[in-house]
Amino acid sequence: MIFESDRIIVRKLTYSDIPIITGWWNNGQLMKDMGFKDGLGVTKKCLYERFEKELNDQDSILESRMYIILDKKR
Repeated sequence: MIFESDRIIVRKLTYSDIPIITGWWNNGQLMKDMGFKDGLGVTKKCLYERFEKELNDQDSILESRMYIILDKKR
């Protein structure tokens, strides 16, 4: 975990987050403001492959980092 307050948690992305992100990226209502009114049409497999290097890399110095923010009240 990177950060936690009484309202949110910020942590590194995990494999268990992939189904949630797939749903978000495929939701046209959420993605319309980014120009994807029908969503991105990605699959879980596609996102597993896309995020695999970072998810498996245990090095403390990474080229990039992905985090997820969770609302503790939901």
